[in-house]
Amino acid sequence: MTESEYGHFAFGLSLATVLAILAGVGQSTAVLRLWPQLRTGGDEDSAGAVVAAGSAITIGASLVLAALLSLFAVIYMPFLAEGDTANHFFGAAFLIMPLALAEYNSSVLRAQNSLWTALLPRDIGWRLALPASVIGLFRLASCSAAQTHSRCRPRC
Repeated sequence: MTESEYGHFAFGLSLATVLAILAGVGQSTAVLRLWPQLRTGGDEDSAGAVVAAGSAITIGASLVLAALLSLFAVIYMPFLAEGDTANHFFGAAFLIMPLALAEYNSSVLRAQNSLWTALLPRDIGWRLALPASVIGLFRLASCSAAQTHSRCRPRC
């Protein structure tokens, strides 16, 4: 991975993280407050409805932000320098929903006193899996590019 590719990756991941926070529109905080309050009051149906509504709002906001970011990337593409790419914008658009739902679902599990199951997938698994998959995809792309150019010897 070149310095430029890493810069695109880092910017795309940071952009996706910020937009995922915006896509949450406060639902993580709302479920942390409302779930215990409703469960303590014995209103199981309303507690379940809060979780479902929060998920729906988070998914909807994620889709809207992803669509807007993709539209921005398409509009921005003619202004790119030759050889530059807008893939980091599209990658960020695809990551908004998983990141927003990871945060929301983690808050739901914390509200239900499942701290271990709330934090393990998001804070450990996701942060190990994402860089490993990006490195693997770049390796696969470099192998593919090396095999298509006759002057390049594959290093795979």
